[in-house]
Amino acid sequence: MGKRWAYSTSQVYWEKNSLITKLIKNKTALSEDEKKWLLMSGIALSEWYINKLTDLWIRRGDIDNAHHQFNEGLTHFFNALFALNNELVPDYKWRIFCSKQLDILPPNYSEDICNIQIVHSITVEEIERRKKAFMNMWNAILPKVEDELGLKFDEFKDKV
Repeated sequence: MGKRWAYSTSQVYWEKNSLITKLIKNKTALSEDEKKWLLMSGIALSEWYINKLTDLWIRRGDIDNAHHQFNEGLTHFFNALFALNNELVPDYKWRIFCSKQLDILPPNYSEDICNIQIVHSITVEEIERRKKAFMNMWNAILPKVEDELGLKFDEFKDKV
């Protein structure tokens, strides 16, 4: 999707009859099925990675991997966040920058996303601190995702 996003942000500086602009717009549009899948999988998998998998790796004694799973969960969260805004998901290097420009964001998004990225030490306490900030954001957009899908979280979380 990163390439489609890049093409969707392109600018055509001159064209005779708008065919190129229309083609780009047509080829880079986010379909309803894609949007639904990004919303469903993004919100469900982000919660699973950040809550369930981090706890699993902590119990296994591998806190390094628990932090890694947390970071993977953020990738899924961005999928849901961009889909909620009817936007393609940007390439990795642009996600945080572009996310700050979205219309629909959790309260205190800029502060929370910064706090989530900071890892003071590879400890369980840091995972818990990061989880708390993440869950504030997750809980803020969950009702909007549920409204968009017409389903409650418990109705779709196991379908992903």
